[in-house]
Amino acid sequence: MTTLVPGRQIRWCILLPVFMMFSVTWSQTYGDKKFYLVDSLDLELVSVTDRTLLDTSLALFHKAAHDTIALDLIEHIVDECWNEAVWPKYNTYLYLAASMEIKHTQVPEEQKKLASLIAGSVSNFGYICDNEGNVPGALIYYHRALEIYERINDYNGCASGFNNLGVLYSAQGDTAKSLFYHNESLRLKKRIGDNIGVALSLNNIGTLYKEQGRTFEALHCFEKSLRISKELNDERVMAISYDNIAGIYFNEGYPTKAIDYYNKALQIREINGEYSGAAFSLNNIASVYLSMDQVDKAQTYAERSLLLAEEIAYPMDIQNAAQTLYDIFKLRKNYEKALYYHELFIDMRDSLHNVINERATLAQSLKYEYEKESLKDSLQNQKIQEIKDSKISEQNAVIGKEKTFRYALIIVLVLMAYVVFISVRNYMRKQRDNELIQNQKNEVESQKQKIEKQHHILEETYKEISDSITYAKRIQQAILPPVESVSNAFRDSFVWYQPKNVVSGDFYWMEKIDHLLILAVADCTGHGVPGAMVSVVCHNALNRSVFEFGITEPNLILDKTRQLVIETFDKSGSEVKDGMDISLICIDTIAKKMTYAGANNNIYIIRRGLKSETFGERSEISLHDTKLCTLIELKSDKQPIGRFSKARDFTKHELMLYADDRIYLFSDGLADQFGGPKGKKFKYQQFKEILVQNHQEPMENQLNELSINFESWKGELEQVDDICVIGVTI
Repeated sequence: MTTLVPGRQIRWCILLPVFMMFSVTWSQTYGDKKFYLVDSLDLELVSVTDRTLLDTSLALFHKAAHDTIALDLIEHIVDECWNEAVWPKYNTYLYLAASMEIKHTQVPEEQKKLASLIAGSVSNFGYICDNEGNVPGALIYYHRALEIYERINDYNGCASGFNNLGVLYSAQGDTAKSLFYHNESLRLKKRIGDNIGVALSLNNIGTLYKEQGRTFEALHCFEKSLRISKELNDERVMAISYDNIAGIYFNEGYPTKAIDYYNKALQIREINGEYSGAAFSLNNIASVYLSMDQVDKAQTYAERSLLLAEEIAYPMDIQNAAQTLYDIFKLRKNYEKALYYHELFIDMRDSLHNVINERATLAQSLKYEYEKESLKDSLQNQKIQEIKDSKISEQNAVIGKEKTFRYALIIVLVLMAYVVFISVRNYMRKQRDNELIQNQKNEVESQKQKIEKQHHILEETYKEISDSITYAKRIQQAILPPVESVSNAFRDSFVWYQPKNVVSGDFYWMEKIDHLLILAVADCTGHGVPGAMVSVVCHNALNRSVFEFGITEPNLILDKTRQLVIETFDKSGSEVKDGMDISLICIDTIAKKMTYAGANNNIYIIRRGLKSETFGERSEISLHDTKLCTLIELKSDKQPIGRFSKARDFTKHELMLYADDRIYLFSDGLADQFGGPKGKKFKYQQFKEILVQNHQEPMENQLNELSINFESWKGELEQVDDICVIGVTI
């Protein structure tokens, strides 16, 4: 699928989800051609934003002191207007006006500018043919535009032309040619320093890799595009990159991460007033929640998407939201509403079909105008050449016959008059150019001041947010046990606590009650600020279970903690399914016995010399014998601390402890990290092998070995989740 992104006077194509903008109405109020320049401009079809664009630009157009300035304003309309019934009319006007003006100027800079405008208009004709499925016509126009750009050494235009050809071949299923043209476009953008263009090309190339199943390479392109757009603070490209990264995570089975990235794209589009993009992001989030069987959330986001799409009257966005709501109510067996949304989907599909038919008629009209103008240019060039040949013959005859002083003097006077005329004309033109340059400088200075003001506001906002998050980090660190308290409680130990962001959804917890040591590692829903907020609720519930209710058995602690967490979230009045996964052990230091209970989090115990037959048949224990030791894996209950449809009481596991037993509690952050030569997960098997290979080392050395292996595996990729691992020696 393709969407159109403005780029100079041509419309660039990018391999991303469609944000098509149409205004649907049936009344007709034609604009005054004297002001609006084009025929049959139905103002009722024009949105408020596009009407403002037209009125403002055309008012300046009629006051413009120079033809190139006037055409720049028409080019601006073609760039910024997305109404399919409007911008093609001005594209045709721009082509005809620039083609006429280029015949009457001898200034090289103006000729190059006008040629560039003509090439952009021709490229737009190709875009219209492309949308109509007229591939041969689109190829002719795109290559014609590319020839003009190459002739005037316009590398930016060439990059755009290669980009459009890449999108065209992608739509035809020719991935090899598409990659070739997109890489050519990327090469030119790097050459001219067009970093935003580089970011867009990386998105296109990443999309092609994704379609080929080259997921790791696609993700690398999207993340590189995101880094560039962040450096340049281009939020439009940032939103596109977030959407693409979300799509990767969703396809790879990580819906929660997909929602995180879709929400980042949504936030940018809402702040910047990109309402069609916001409607699209809302519908994406609804689709992900639907795949997770969270139907209530899916319905909420889909209804928000439909409401926004109806406000801006964009049939494609209404159609997408209606399709999602149809699926939701069909799943709920509410067939009356399902039928309503299905009929709305059909209505919007028919509306889009009507617009496409109108665009097909316009494409034929544009083709006729283009061919008529090309023929006219050819005839005029032939006539001009005949006139030039005739004048040359006459001049040769005069030179041959007229050799007297009188005619020589006349020729000298004529030449002098011509020199004076050229000098005066150049002087006047220079004066106009200087005035134009001064106006442009004034405009640049004004824009610079506005940008500096906005930059100052952003800096203040960023500082406030950063200070708030830093303060939240101090609060979270205050509720965590000091690392020294863990090391004092055990003969040897390590604590590896590495949040993905400033604050974390993972936490560890330890309390000592008489001769009992209670230790836990927890992983709350999400990471960053949302995860940290959930962790405070869960941490408080653990403290209440032990100190307020006096519970010390791990399984009973988890039962009571789940009850308290659900009660806390139920106070909001909505069904909240957030919670945590946890592994919790209680060590009786006198009896040398350990009890354990877990919610989706196993624990490992490494013991020297033990063999599998020691335990017999116990389903809750998994043993891994080696020549040096045995790794005992105590399995958790497959349920979280939080609301769960199949909740049951947590299971208690008991195990005698021996000197030098090593116990490891952990969250899933390490095992889920992407990396390595193929961009795959770290996984628990690799984690176990590192522990077994280094089990005889001091705990500090084991921590160093885990950290080194993690960083090597992660490479240049970002950390995907919070990490918390605790190891202790009995």
